[in-house]
Amino acid sequence: MVVEQLEFDLEPSHLSPDYIVTKSNVLIEMPLSLDLQEMRIIYTLISLIQPEDEDFKTHFLRVKELAEILDIQEKNYYKKIRDVVVGLQRKQLVIRENGGESDLVVNWLSASRYHHRKGLVELEFSPQLKPYLLKLKKNFTYYKLSNVLVLKSKYSIRLYEILKRYLSFGKKRFTIEQLRHLLEIEKDKLTHYGHFKQRVLLRAQEELAEKTDIMFDFDEIKVGQKVVSITCYIKQNNRKKLQSSNDPVFEDDSAYNLLTRFGVRSTTAKELINTYGEDRVLANIRYVYEKKQDVNIDNISGYIVKAIREDYVNTSSDYEEEDDLDFETSIPQLNARINSLIERYHEQIRLSSNADERRLKQEMAQKIVDEIETTIEKRQNKNLRPLDTVDFEHPYARELYDYLLDHPRY
Repeated sequence: MVVEQLEFDLEPSHLSPDYIVTKSNVLIEMPLSLDLQEMRIIYTLISLIQPEDEDFKTHFLRVKELAEILDIQEKNYYKKIRDVVVGLQRKQLVIRENGGESDLVVNWLSASRYHHRKGLVELEFSPQLKPYLLKLKKNFTYYKLSNVLVLKSKYSIRLYEILKRYLSFGKKRFTIEQLRHLLEIEKDKLTHYGHFKQRVLLRAQEELAEKTDIMFDFDEIKVGQKVVSITCYIKQNNRKKLQSSNDPVFEDDSAYNLLTRFGVRSTTAKELINTYGEDRVLANIRYVYEKKQDVNIDNISGYIVKAIREDYVNTSSDYEEEDDLDFETSIPQLNARINSLIERYHEQIRLSSNADERRLKQEMAQKIVDEIETTIEKRQNKNLRPLDTVDFEHPYARELYDYLLDHPRY
């Protein structure tokens, strides 16, 4: 009787490529033991996690929608989905914890259930994964689900999220062995660098530039005639528009669901809708999609809330359009300069004496402030909108900007 009642209470989770995947960097920088279809299911499931979730929820996914996500063309996709889920249920990952003092061996899923008559799959993450997927405050990477769903190679997906993790640094050096390990390339596969370059690096380079929000170039480092490592140069891809206000998410979901999906707390979501109405809320979410999709917004929920409160969709016409390639005014490029400064000074501070540490920190803060103030002036000259705290990727930059707002003559 309980099972029968459960059957009636099933409520399918709404899926959208515009939802956000947020993962601890621990999971970004380790092998995941997943094939292409399993990755797509796991990342879709991660995108359903909301920032305020204290525990993992059980999600009911429509088999038909999963077939579309997995790009399964066979007529008998029910059996194919079942096979993928059964295989995923067995998959484990090994997480090195406590500085290497212990290893956590855990299954991705705690349980799965296939509801034949309802056309639903029931999935839930293992509770041991909570520190790596729930309520992340630092050392995490996030991206829109659409970026990985469009990629056709598991190597491209893994390379995308690894490079996304280092986007704010602008570059990352990998040994070939390190990359092979992260991408889980078997020891007897693609052993010749030329094959590895052609089938993994160049293919991913083309796919990411064509389909995602980042792109990369790379230099090869050789010892003699052998390529032993590569340096990847990573940047925002401003050529590809990924979002559309015609996306089904706007047709099938309410303003409240959209707000909570993108990290706005439920109390704030209700307050915004009650104060401004559904039409204004939805219009400003569309505005963020259409106008700001290429901007690497660290605090997407804060940005959306501000857009609604200030009604960006009706007030932004007073300002000129952003040019993310303009070195002097671009917000992404300002963030890149700030992140580079912080990275460089942190390395100097790490190697410095206690006597020099205070001086270096003050010097770093002043240079960041100089960058911000110069950019503010250039943006004013070109009639671009004022900077906002949520525009800054690094928490320290946000802290300094807030200080500048309170102390404009600093």
